Amino acid sequence: MDFYNNKKRVHIFRIILLVCFVILLFVNLYNVFINTYSVSYWGIVANLLLAISMALQIRKYNKEKNIDSL
Repeated sequence: MDFYNNKKRVHIFRIILLVCFVILLFVNLYNVFINTYSVSYWGIVANLLLAISMALQIRKYNKEKNIDSL
């Protein structure tokens, strides 16, 4: 698992995942407001939680990077 040892690659991967989760969240919200007959509230909640999780992990990485650079 060499991929996880390189923190910069993992950080870039987390940013890509965050963007994907936000896009999926907007697609689900669009479907709720436009296609009212097919509503997936669990999908919206899951995408929101995953986006929050990725944002927190990115913030944690940035804090650790700033502490290490001091």
